[in-house]
Amino acid sequence: MSVAPVTTDTADISDQADLLEYLDGSEYLSESEGDAGMGENGLVIARFTIDVDSGTLNWSYSGLVENGNDEFLDTSSMMVTLGNTSFEVPIDTTNNTIVWMGEIYIRTQ
Repeated sequence: MSVAPVTTDTADISDQADLLEYLDGSEYLSESEGDAGMGENGLVIARFTIDVDSGTLNWSYSGLVENGNDEFLDTSSMMVTLGNTSFEVPIDTTNNTIVWMGEIYIRTQ
């Protein structure tokens, strides 16, 4: 299943305020499906989501939700912190995608 990204009206992200404005209210869907755990009929394969509300990232996968925060790094990346783990997330504002833990997520909202 192919998902077309939404079109956003944004200039380059140049600071934390721009990052928050660009991300607030957004939702991203993983481009590929992944292991979402076991269901009644065996292994469940699903797409994962990331939604952003007032600066809080919510990563939903395998029936779990992790909350995290983002921090501006430069015009094409942010640092995300989930619990005790931090990692860089490249942002492509032209194609409205992010790369989260090696997986491409497409902006759908």
